[in-house]
Amino acid sequence: MNHQTHLTQFLIDTMALPHSELISWHFDHVTNRKVKGITLFTALYLSQGVSLPIAFHLIHKTERVTDPKTGPGALAKQAN
Repeated sequence: MNHQTHLTQFLIDTMALPHSELISWHFDHVTNRKVKGITLFTALYLSQGVSLPIAFHLIHKTERVTDPKTGPGALAKQAN
């Protein structure tokens, strides 16, 4: 039997909606830019032609992370 579990992360762009606990700024690695949106993880179990969703989790960001190479002040640091 062929059993598989797929874990996927999604970033849903919500530029038109106001900032909230779930809507915040994220870095989208697909488009290589910052996006205001919602990040969620899903898990899907596949077996014998049947797909069964087994988890769905919305991500609530509790910390702000800045890349020192591309974040605020990065160009000023490179100039020194």
